[in-house]
Amino acid sequence: NSNLIHQKVSPPNDRQGSPILSFILLEQYNAIRLVQSVHQSLAALSKVIRGTTLLSSEVQKLASALLNQKCPLIWQNKWEGPEDPLQYLRGLVARALAIQNWVDKAEKQILLSDTLDLSELFHPDTFLNALRQETARAMGHSVDSLKFVASWKGRLQEAKLQIK
Repeated sequence: NSNLIHQKVSPPNDRQGSPILSFILLEQYNAIRLVQSVHQSLAALSKVIRGTTLLSSEVQKLASALLNQKCPLIWQNKWEGPEDPLQYLRGLVARALAIQNWVDKAEKQILLSDTLDLSELFHPDTFLNALRQETARAMGHSVDSLKFVASWKGRLQEAKLQIK
């Protein structure tokens, strides 16, 4: 997706806003940077194949992994996704595009009222921790005093902040 490849991003600043918005902006930043990093490594491989650049050890490792249908270690170190390179790339782009939608909803403050798909995140565990922090702020309690509760039957009456 060329929009992601050419998008200029800067690290999100530390603002005293919502922990959830801070997490989502950081997730967006990291997603775009990862897409750009993968693109750069594939572009370097392409240049070697076309003969416009000499083979480096990093490009050789990338090519060797791809030829063996393994996800390159340099990619896996940035996001531990699927082992199959094609599945990795599909998952990467799908998550990077989905997080743009999360940012739009979070900035309009409608994210938590919508149904959320945690599989669209690179770090769903960190999102749940940000939700915990936001709940602690809303309730005026410490984070350690909270407990995570899930319900298959519908909304919980005693919960201050809920997601679906």
